[in-house]
Amino acid sequence: MGSAVTFVGAADVPHCSPMTRAQGVLSVRVNSIAVSCQGHLNTVHDMPNPSTPPPLCIPHTGQIVTGSLKVRVTGLGIGRIGDVVEEIRPPPLPSRPCTAVAEGSANVLAG
Repeated sequence: MGSAVTFVGAADVPHCSPMTRAQGVLSVRVNSIAVSCQGHLNTVHDMPNPSTPPPLCIPHTGQIVTGSLKVRVTGLGIGRIGDVVEEIRPPPLPSRPCTAVAEGSANVLAG
């Protein structure tokens, strides 16, 4: 069975501060809201600073890493609850997991 499809404005799992899905495909909608897919960003939010003290938290953003391998929108894996969101970091720093998608549609599922 599939997982609930996420959309612009849906929550990701918070850490220092809450965040929501900020980007989506405007031409494909779930319950009249643009779907959020692989590579789409969440809103700027705070994360724990690995170099504390201070500040204890620093701002950043993250993107859905893969999304569905079965359902694609404009070539991108559609985002679902539980999909990993990676922190966007400047080169040459490697990306790293940040959070996961926490909210999706109650009646639109994707495998």
